[in-house]
Amino acid sequence: MCLKPKVSEVTHRYELVEDILNQCTDVTQILKRAKEKEILFKYEIVRQQGFYNMFDPKARQLTGLSKDNYLFVMKNYSRLIKEHPNIKEEITKQLQYVRYTNVNKTVLLNGCQNCIDKIFNNVINNNLKLDVEDLCQNCRKLFC
Repeated sequence: MCLKPKVSEVTHRYELVEDILNQCTDVTQILKRAKEKEILFKYEIVRQQGFYNMFDPKARQLTGLSKDNYLFVMKNYSRLIKEHPNIKEEITKQLQYVRYTNVNKTVLLNGCQNCIDKIFNNVINNNLKLDVEDLCQNCRKLFC
């Protein structure tokens, strides 16, 4: 009895190994892409706020990214934005939500009763979109 595997069995094993290696490569690419999106997201949040020139070291600090990751985004920004076209819109929505939330909190703590009532009416209607322009003159002064 021969213990050597048949040629077809060996070929099948090689095909299995090759398939597993290809799948590992695919998973690696997916993870790399997800990591790049996460890094770009952090960078883009600071960029869209517009408080700092992105070459300013303070901008890098605000992103929380390592120097290497920060430079990676700067060097590959065009490619990353093309690969993740919805990221700007996602961040704009998040920043807008933060703004509305901050307006609501400030008015609830320091605003007049009329503007506080506007907030409660908006909450009842599942709408948090109260902006500074929607406030009375006195409450607008809270944001100057």
